[in-house]
Amino acid sequence: MEAYRNEDIVSTLLRYGFIELFLRMDETLLNEIWSYPGNRDKLYELITDHDAPEEARFLSSEILFLKEKNFPPDNLKNELSQLYASILGQGGSVNANIWGLPGFLNGGTGQHVVALGQAIVKDFSSLLQNTGSVYYEGSREAMQGNAYKYRIKDLAAFFLATVLNIPYTVYKEPESRDEEIEGLKQNLNKEWGRN
Repeated sequence: MEAYRNEDIVSTLLRYGFIELFLRMDETLLNEIWSYPGNRDKLYELITDHDAPEEARFLSSEILFLKEKNFPPDNLKNELSQLYASILGQGGSVNANIWGLPGFLNGGTGQHVVALGQAIVKDFSSLLQNTGSVYYEGSREAMQGNAYKYRIKDLAAFFLATVLNIPYTVYKEPESRDEEIEGLKQNLNKEWGRN
């Protein structure tokens, strides 16, 4: 098996995963990874290492969003857009909670997507056809998210509308949301040549 350029950091990230790194109340592990000599540079390198597992690249970027002031630099926004769209397109990693609820920018990962700005237009537009389900865990957020039967395309549409400052209503019924998404697609096609 070909060794990854950043094998040690990749192994560490994959061993602990999103839950241990970001969803526990104890940030000791996250701080240890961040403060280990050379890891900051390795985390940056990992984002663009297409030989590394996508999940490790995603976890690397999430650490940098939390720990690095003014992250991401402009030259990484397109790369991160592709990465985050791919992760969401596969179901969103751990659960939908990290992305937030459509209509509310309350998930840290969703906030990171919006921070990428207009760089997300191409990649997240391609998710507007993705009817895959997303699942929320917990109490209130899970009740609403799962009752509304949110899909990948609902999150993608919300992020696009937020970034582009396009009015977008989040309806309870998937059929009504589909109509809203069609309107968003028309707007994207008109303004960006995307649908």
